[in-house]
Amino acid sequence: MITLLLTLSLAFAQNVGDFRFTTDEVKLLRYSDAVEISATVKKGTKVEVVAKSETLIRVRSGRDFGWLPSELLTEDKPAAQ
Repeated sequence: MITLLLTLSLAFAQNVGDFRFTTDEVKLLRYSDAVEISATVKKGTKVEVVAKSETLIRVRSGRDFGWLPSELLTEDKPAAQ
């Protein structure tokens, strides 16, 4: 239970301006309340946090912007497979 709480608290610890890595291939949503895809980023892509909503994080990857669930971000670059 404590591990779950720590994991959830870290998932929401993103601050605007922070850099994170994607934990999987991710489809970025153009808008936080829509299903239109703006871009797809590969696992391990370094992204910048530019905004937050209650459940989603808006990130920038190069010239692409989009929303994704915070649990798909990590501070550490995932190992290559």
